[in-house]
Amino acid sequence: MSRHRKISERNIIAGREIIEQAFDRVEKLLSDGRPFLCGSQFTAADLAFASMAAAILLPPEYGIRLPTLEELPVDARADVEKFRAHSAGQYALRLFKDRVQ
Repeated sequence: MSRHRKISERNIIAGREIIEQAFDRVEKLLSDGRPFLCGSQFTAADLAFASMAAAILLPPEYGIRLPTLEELPVDARADVEKFRAHSAGQYALRLFKDRVQ
């Protein structure tokens, strides 16, 4: 499966960098104090970011069951914790909590 999916250490590192760049862009957008990516209202941009970030954040409020931190390998757990701590990760997690209820 690793060969078929082209999973390699190099691809994993590249994927982390892509996620970091996206999270950094979201952080920059929100740094002016706006509550949502496009301003004062929740839009499809917010939904899209939170939905795509769910794969690395594993929010418990997600619509389907995702693995818990305890179920992940140690390396993957560290990545999830790192991205959850990022301000963009905090933003996405807040969207799940606020919007799902």
